Amino acid sequence: MCSYCGCEAEAVISALMADHAAIGDLAYGMGQALDEQRLDRAARLAGELAEAFARHSLLGEAGLFGRLREAGVATEEVDRLVADHERLRPALSAPNATGDPRRLRRLLLELTRHAEVEDDDLFPFAMQQLPDYCWAELAPVPTA
Repeated sequence: MCSYCGCEAEAVISALMADHAAIGDLAYGMGQALDEQRLDRAARLAGELAEAFARHSLLGEAGLFGRLREAGVATEEVDRLVADHERLRPALSAPNATGDPRRLRRLLLELTRHAEVEDDDLFPFAMQQLPDYCWAELAPVPTA
């Protein structure tokens, strides 16, 4: 999570960043479980991660991403991020997600890079581009 521009002061961005941190913790735990060959633990964490990412990505798309599209800014970047969501959601929630540990590690790396783009690039940009009234209208994303 970055803190160079202050965008985390907005409740919705703070909540999205907190989701990224929680998702990152789950991904780290999965990596550890795979290293230890604890596939039962990896599978449990994969389920938790898939659920957290699905909720987070859908809420982000309906909230902040929708506002950026309405404002006509960063639309290509938002489209790329939504495409990531649409590709990662089913891959992470596949019943056999832990069946191929190398593929799963690549997905986790993609997920980490995706969160970095949102945290470090999109969120600060959104703070600069969206008018104040947008932030008041965006409800914080629940993190539970």
